[in-house]
Amino acid sequence: MKEIILVGTYHFEQHEELVKNKINEIKELVGYLAKFNPSIVALEWKKTQNDW
Repeated sequence: MKEIILVGTYHFEQHEELVKNKINEIKELVGYLAKFNPSIVALEWKKTQNDW
């Protein structure tokens, strides 16, 4: 059986000051994801930022 973790959050680019205040929480989340050791990670970004 395959496991899926779906993580939702606000768009960081819209809240620069909030990101500065939440950096430790962001690092903690990244640590949890690293322990899960996913084989695939999907991200959302604007199509205009897509280089391929």
